[in-house]
Amino acid sequence: MDWHYRPMFNYLDSGEFLSSKNNKYHLVMEPSGKLALYNSWLWIPSNQVWSSNSAAKESGAPYTLELNMQRNDSYSVYIRSKSGAIVWDIGVRKVPTLNCLFVSDEGRIVISDFFRCEIFRTFDPVVAPKHKCHGTFEEMVLPYILDAVTTTIQMQEAMLACTSTGGVVKVLTRTVPALALLLTTAETTTYAMLQDLINHVASALVTQKELVKAMEETGGDFTASSTLVKTLELQLDEQRTIVAEAEEKCVRAGQAYEDAQAEYQRQVKKKRDLEIAALAMLWFPLVSAGLGIGVAVSTKDVENARAVLDARKTDVFQQRKRCDDLNARINALFMGKYNAEGRKDMATAHLDGLTAEMEELKMQRDQYATLQEFLHKEGTQIGLAAGTARILELETSGYITMMPLIRMLKELVTNLVATGLVEGQDAKKLTTDMVKIEVAAEKIKRLKIEGSKSLEDFFAPPVEEPSIEILPNSLIMNLRYVLFDPENAGQFGN
Repeated sequence: MDWHYRPMFNYLDSGEFLSSKNNKYHLVMEPSGKLALYNSWLWIPSNQVWSSNSAAKESGAPYTLELNMQRNDSYSVYIRSKSGAIVWDIGVRKVPTLNCLFVSDEGRIVISDFFRCEIFRTFDPVVAPKHKCHGTFEEMVLPYILDAVTTTIQMQEAMLACTSTGGVVKVLTRTVPALALLLTTAETTTYAMLQDLINHVASALVTQKELVKAMEETGGDFTASSTLVKTLELQLDEQRTIVAEAEEKCVRAGQAYEDAQAEYQRQVKKKRDLEIAALAMLWFPLVSAGLGIGVAVSTKDVENARAVLDARKTDVFQQRKRCDDLNARINALFMGKYNAEGRKDMATAHLDGLTAEMEELKMQRDQYATLQEFLHKEGTQIGLAAGTARILELETSGYITMMPLIRMLKELVTNLVATGLVEGQDAKKLTTDMVKIEVAAEKIKRLKIEGSKSLEDFFAPPVEEPSIEILPNSLIMNLRYVLFDPENAGQFGN
């Protein structure tokens, strides 16, 4: 399992993210201070499912999303600003065994005990309203096409029930505007979705460049820092030896100080005992000399031993500080390399996901462009943009057919199924309905409905034959003259 699929056990820094296992949802701690959930690798407002609305609060960046690891009653998950102030919390009180946060495949933020597999709270974000053009083909366009096909079937059934041309006119007058509106709306919605996809692809390209740049900035050569780390580690080993020697001297100085202090206290006690026991002051020097008090340890000796001990302690502190400084420098170099590699890994994961998603966007863009161009071209030919539809065609026999509409719908359905824009039950229904439409069209043709003035508004314009211009006889004679004798061509110029 890749690192960005794992639960969060501690914190997310600015720019870091968590992904669901199905790679569909991404919880991003944005540098602005906003925590946002996206349903795409392209992190733009139209793909945002939910946001904490905590951007640019308190003391500002850097912001960090933290999981509370303390056993207290404060909130469990929150965002801190640079000063440490909490700018947002998830609204769930801390539970002692709560230790992780993750994003589910359904787009929910889950707080749980990872080790006991116990879920304490499922935070279901309030879904943001969709952009007017941001949706799937099945949601935005297909309903209009399905309704157009259904309306055509109903129109044909009504025409087959008619007993006169006047009845056919009434059916067409009532039904054709609705049919035109459905197909026109399908075309305009496809165009709007196409523009949305074009904007998404453009945004994805910009994000790709930013991620590539981030990867280049974090992909530096760490050879120099590795050499420096080795040098510092040798110095650290030497310094640790110095610290050990200083600590040993400090221990000896501490022992000397304790011995001097103990001896001084012993002599003070002996002296006090002799003063009490002596019968005369004359005897005291003799007795004290005999008891060894003449070589007494003075308070100055004790003070000197204390001074030596303090000096040894100061030396130990300084030598340890040098060790700590060396350790800090080594750790900083390691963390710099680790953080750089982590940022590179994040940028790589984001770039890989975005690249795969952009290929899908490009494929959808091409599909929508083809569909929109077809609907626009065919719709213009049969007058959909004008809110009507010239769906009838007059055969040479004088009887009407619905071939302009039939041809358009058949090509439309065939393309939708072939390109995969419509699949499953919807594809099966469209194909079945198209067969019904073609069968009904043959039945309508057999009714032998004659063209009339009342039906003129529903006739498609006749197909224009390419015109042939008749050349003058004199030019024809000249062309024959040149063709049969090319040497004469110069007589007629260019």
